[in-house]
Amino acid sequence: MKNIKFILSLFLLGLFVFSCREDHTEPVYNGDSFLHFNEGVVRSEFVQIGTASKDVVISYGTIKPVVGSHQVKLVVDPVKTTAVAGTDYEIIKGTDELTNGEVSGTFTVRLKEPVDPALTKSLVFKIESSTIATGVFDNEFTLNWKLQCLIADFMGAFGGFNYTGYWQAPGQYLIEEVPNTPNTLRIVDFLEIGFDLIVSYNDAGVVTFEPQDTGYFHPTYGQTVKIRMSQSNMPGHGNSTIDMCARKLTLIANYYVTQGSFGNKVETFTGF
Repeated sequence: MKNIKFILSLFLLGLFVFSCREDHTEPVYNGDSFLHFNEGVVRSEFVQIGTASKDVVISYGTIKPVVGSHQVKLVVDPVKTTAVAGTDYEIIKGTDELTNGEVSGTFTVRLKEPVDPALTKSLVFKIESSTIATGVFDNEFTLNWKLQCLIADFMGAFGGFNYTGYWQAPGQYLIEEVPNTPNTLRIVDFLEIGFDLIVSYNDAGVVTFEPQDTGYFHPTYGQTVKIRMSQSNMPGHGNSTIDMCARKLTLIANYYVTQGSFGNKVETFTGF
């Protein structure tokens, strides 16, 4: 009898657990759709010299599909924006329509070619709709842009650059493009005679380079000094950069031997 009661208790317990599992449902969000910028809230762009303008697409979204049709507007914040409408930018598509079941859309802004290469233009946007609430998150979007010159502008007529820095005495050096290697330059005989420094750059103006021998044999340490990019665990760390328009290459380099480093050093090349 005790065994029968025990088995019956287990059976009833199993039914209870099973019924609980059957009745359980995952929580479902039933709140507002909430508009927000869905591909980051800050973007930096370049408008290449001689192109007049560049069209940029700005994406937005909702946290759940919308029901019905809704008009969404891209609105410029006049207080935070430094760019001038018509002169610096043009809104090509500032209104978008979200239809039933959609969760995202886009706007289009035309960035005009800046006249002054030293200035950064800035646009700050809000997103609005009379039928969909705007979220308290990612509700502001900043678009910055500068003039992007070409490598020919950087090189100038002869590729000559004035140098100041740590490794050598102030002087002049020739910078050349490396044949058949895109976005790569060499600073001829900078490290030592016969030892060019090879560097690469990207469209954002960030410069990188692999560890290289300088060609200089250090008598105290009994080995050749090497050069590498700036080390983050040392003072003066930062990115090396190239400004095509200003014809300026700034390297933050770290010279080292097996026993240790000589620290992060700034090397500057300015076109003449």
